Amino acid sequence: MTDVEPRVRAELDPPDPIAASRWPGALDLSAAARDLGWAPRVEFTAAVAAYRDWLDASGT
Repeated sequence: MTDVEPRVRAELDPPDPIAASRWPGALDLSAAARDLGWAPRVEFTAAVAAYRDWLDASGT
């Protein structure tokens, strides 16, 4: 994330095994693509950058 926003300090821990077992595949978009024909129109890093810009513009 620092390539998008150098002020971001985030750590990605391994997923909580209990939470992962409750929501298997929660981040897998293949079902949305298969069942709905949906595909993201914005890359993740571009979306984060746009959100950052919106927050900066709104004074948040």
